[in-house]
Amino acid sequence: MRILVWFVILTVAIAGCARSTAVSTIKPDGTWKRSLTFSLNDPQAGSENAMKIEDVFVLPAGPGWKVERTTKDGETTVTAARELKLGETIAGDVTVLQAGKATLVNEVVVRETEEEFQYRETYRWKGERPKELDQPLSELTSLLDKSLPATATTEDKVFLADGLRKLLWRSLFGPGDPLALRMLTQPDLAERLLRQRVGKGAIELLRERIGDKMTSEERRKAVIMLLDSENAKAIFDPKAKAEESQKSEKSNAFVTISVAVGMPFEVRSTNGELDPLRNEAFWAMLPEAAALEEIVLIASCAKK
Repeated sequence: MRILVWFVILTVAIAGCARSTAVSTIKPDGTWKRSLTFSLNDPQAGSENAMKIEDVFVLPAGPGWKVERTTKDGETTVTAARELKLGETIAGDVTVLQAGKATLVNEVVVRETEEEFQYRETYRWKGERPKELDQPLSELTSLLDKSLPATATTEDKVFLADGLRKLLWRSLFGPGDPLALRMLTQPDLAERLLRQRVGKGAIELLRERIGDKMTSEERRKAVIMLLDSENAKAIFDPKAKAEESQKSEKSNAFVTISVAVGMPFEVRSTNGELDPLRNEAFWAMLPEAAALEEIVLIASCAKK
């Protein structure tokens, strides 16, 4: 896991940071406002290899959009806002680029039923599938061979290895609280939180798949072995990515995605974090989160 910490810090140091913040505000009649903020802070600003914000994001343009741009102290910020009708869909107003090609695109809509307003925003990965997503399967399966009872089948091991891979990916990249971000400032805490999240999920996976073939103590010991720091290092190996980034003439930025929706009335349900004082649901993630599977952010509130 220390290798991953080193990779994240190196990426930010040589490539800079870019942020996308999308806020949707729904009004009592169901019409809604979309407000976007894109920022790029490039440590190489002014040099031959400096990045432009257009290298990282496809900026909104066209009818209905009000766009403003500012640059100060090496940071470029672009804001965009648009008013929308109930049921109207926006596609691609958050699009992340890598080497000139879209790797992440979104789609957002606000609909209504007889009883409630429903917000739905989807993020889809369009880039190449990260090798790290497939690499862990054989390593995890091998580790499971050493920790599971002899009665565990090949199907059991494949199911558990796939579940562990997803737990690791979600913990690192979100949505939720992406631990890859915490590694920048609190690497030791981030590593402990990663072990905590994946550990809890792994115990549940074992309970679901293996059942009473393992005692609770056996499950606990098996998960401790799986999350041993030396074993965890083999699960993701981003060193090659960092080396590739160093060799490139224009490095890719480290991009973060923040999304929020403000509801006109009390939020009934959401798969994000909830601010009940402001009737707001919110999410945070890195673009790579959608490489595992499409990300669907949802929230609803009653029609008063």
